[in-house]
Amino acid sequence: MAFIVLAGVPFYLPPGSTHPMVLGIPYWVVVSLLFTFLFAALTSWTCLRRWNIQEPEEEAGGGA
Repeated sequence: MAFIVLAGVPFYLPPGSTHPMVLGIPYWVVVSLLFTFLFAALTSWTCLRRWNIQEPEEEAGGGA
């Protein structure tokens, strides 16, 4: 997750670089948007699939 966050801030590109252009927007914008989407997808997947939100007494009682 830390890699996705760090890669989303394109500090590793040369300062002031706007070329190459992708569909009329600078390359760094495309990189930033791509990693923003990846971060959102990973966070959503984690919340939906891995986060156990049931309380211990609900788990023991069957969650009625």
